[in-house]
Amino acid sequence: MASTYWKGEHTKHRLRYHLVWIPKYRKRILRGEIADRLKALLYECCQINRWWIDSISIQTDHVHVLIQVKPENSVAEIVQIMKGGSSRA
Repeated sequence: MASTYWKGEHTKHRLRYHLVWIPKYRKRILRGEIADRLKALLYECCQINRWWIDSISIQTDHVHVLIQVKPENSVAEIVQIMKGGSSRA
């Protein structure tokens, strides 16, 4: 699904973003159960919004996500949903 182009009524696209973010003060807290829970939350968020995670890498002090989305979603909206939802949980 992720390696192909997505089709709309009048469009064909493969819009992918590489998102990177860090915890506050770049603290090294993303390990063990926290990293596992974060990964599960990000996949759940993408499933709800019908996005696709091509790859994800959670380091101890930052997160890399390569995500494929539809053109009606802005980058700011995507980041707000992903970071906001995971931080509240």
